[in-house]
Amino acid sequence: MSKLRHRAALAALTVLAAALFVFTSACSLLSPDIELSQKSIELIEGDTFRLAANVSGSIAWSSSDESVATVDDGLVTAVAVGEATISAEYNGATAKCGVTVVADDEATVPGGDNPGDTPGGNDPDPGDPEEPDPGDPEAPDVPVGPVDPDLPDEGDPDEPETPDGGPWGDRELVWSDEFDGTSLDMAKWAYQTGRQDHYGSSTGPWAWGNNELQYYTEGDNVTVSDGTMKITAQREAMPDGATFSSSRIVTRDKYSFTYGYIEARIKLPAVEGLWPAFWMLPQPSSTANSNNEYGGWPNSGEIDIMEARGREPDRIDNTLHYSSGSWSSTYRTSKYIFDGSTISDWHTYGLEWTEDYIAWYVDGTEAFRLTSDVYWSSSAPDDDNAPFDVDFYILFNLAVGGNYDGGRVPPESFTSGDMEVDYVRVYQ
Repeated sequence: MSKLRHRAALAALTVLAAALFVFTSACSLLSPDIELSQKSIELIEGDTFRLAANVSGSIAWSSSDESVATVDDGLVTAVAVGEATISAEYNGATAKCGVTVVADDEATVPGGDNPGDTPGGNDPDPGDPEEPDPGDPEAPDVPVGPVDPDLPDEGDPDEPETPDGGPWGDRELVWSDEFDGTSLDMAKWAYQTGRQDHYGSSTGPWAWGNNELQYYTEGDNVTVSDGTMKITAQREAMPDGATFSSSRIVTRDKYSFTYGYIEARIKLPAVEGLWPAFWMLPQPSSTANSNNEYGGWPNSGEIDIMEARGREPDRIDNTLHYSSGSWSSTYRTSKYIFDGSTISDWHTYGLEWTEDYIAWYVDGTEAFRLTSDVYWSSSAPDDDNAPFDVDFYILFNLAVGGNYDGGRVPPESFTSGDMEVDYVRVYQ
């Protein structure tokens, strides 16, 4: 089956699956009160996969056989070959997902074999030899990064020059912020403030859609000095019931681009309950509302170049969100584990974005890659590159709490923590 016909079939299957999925899957929804993003998944030994739920709050996760697969706040880890069932309990309701763990040489299509339930998550037809495997065997799920002995711990590097090698290839520097001044350059950046986004006629979800605890201020939590920009999250009483303050800066309406290489040199706070991120969202088609030609999130996509849980100082996540045709996004994620350093040290996080693939880099080493046959938008099933073929803008933020780390909050002793950015550069 061709990819276009396959995707068209997936769109039709989504409607059928909505009516039949209670009866047709090992991960059937047992109550309308809770639903999981996958009904079944197949993983290789050692792989991880994050399940999402359509509810927020306290979810009790469990595995029927922890010798096969474990689960921690929705993150499933394949331990050994076999089968297990992951359960998510919420307010007396339960949803389940069947997990099959296979040896590396037995793997088929990562992420399950029910494309009708999560369109885009399993696009390639396993029976078609011309369709590549979205698992990409050359992109391990847990790459270990080298320690660069020459990487300075402090200070600002030399002014950027057009590179002649590296992840950016022969691309030229087209946009950057070196944070050399004493305040944020408002010709390049804008602040998103409060507890939800307001743009044109659109109002974003409350608590930024993730049950986050912070109130974003307009500059009070950003400092530019000595060649770096700091976003500071701190404990304090804020409007709208927020108990922390922080900042979120964006280039929306000021700078966006399609394809190229982007990187930033960053060090992060290793504090439980803090959630720093360097990421990208699609530039709206007009200032009337936040949608673009593919509609709103998740049909319009999201690129997470780097995000981290402060309580896990040895790892960051690289993630791509795209369309599921339902309440949640379909996404692919990979964790990068540092060898001999932590998120509190300076590291360079990069993304190479092309028509054919998106690849994540840490300190110049490729960490994760997804080819364009994997992602898609249900708004444009006949577009091979959707939704990642339009302009995206840049974001930096430091959130507190939220669903990403299961609602964990900073310890009572916490007063403040910093996300520090040395520079951000775009090459095309």
